[in-house]
Amino acid sequence: MLIISYIRFMKRTKTLSAMSFSAYDVERRTRKGSFYAQVDTIIDWKPISAIIDKHYQKGLSASGEKPYDGLLLFKMLLIGM
Repeated sequence: MLIISYIRFMKRTKTLSAMSFSAYDVERRTRKGSFYAQVDTIIDWKPISAIIDKHYQKGLSASGEKPYDGLLLFKMLLIGM
């Protein structure tokens, strides 16, 4: 499927020799990432983080993985992960 979308992309741009497959992949990933960059610029996370930190208690144990940040968990919930 990725190769088919690459061929369609190359037909649109008409620059087959100008763009490699890896450049296409980077461009495709950047478009997906631009949504998250836009959300990051639109939303002021500081007040939300303050509210989350007030109510979210991280577990503190000597063993095991470090706990996730409350804001990170909220962002994951927000985008539906």
